Amino acid sequence: MLKYTLLFLLASCPILLNAQKSLSDEDPGSNQVNQNECDKVFTKSEQRASLKISNVQFEDTLRSILKDKNAFHKTEKAIFRFIISTQSHMYDLVLESGEIRKEDLVKESIESLSNLWLPAIQNGRAVCSYVQLEMKIQKDNIHISIFQ
Repeated sequence: MLKYTLLFLLASCPILLNAQKSLSDEDPGSNQVNQNECDKVFTKSEQRASLKISNVQFEDTLRSILKDKNAFHKTEKAIFRFIISTQSHMYDLVLESGEIRKEDLVKESIESLSNLWLPAIQNGRAVCSYVQLEMKIQKDNIHISIFQ
């Protein structure tokens, strides 16, 4: 009987260890970037990161958010750079050019739309990639262009 009990414990140890590992990996309170998600970041890919919705819908949504936050800026052009991960998360959002009076609110607005992005594709697989988002402001309209 002791032999069977020891055999059962030895057989179940790897299962218990893996269960504990998966619980610690999925800590919902953690705000840290998953290092396994973006081990490499592509500057060029076969298919660049794109929007799940049309550019016009994205422009309308972003314009509405910026107007609600009273952060609609009147600059002619601003370019933001960021990384879209394989899980459509946005990282390292920076303003590359242009002047924005409420930069933090504009960045927060762009980040709030990160779930609208599809990751870039390289060799048939989703990859992390850099994206440049150019915003042109004309009167009360936003026009965007997406570059890699």
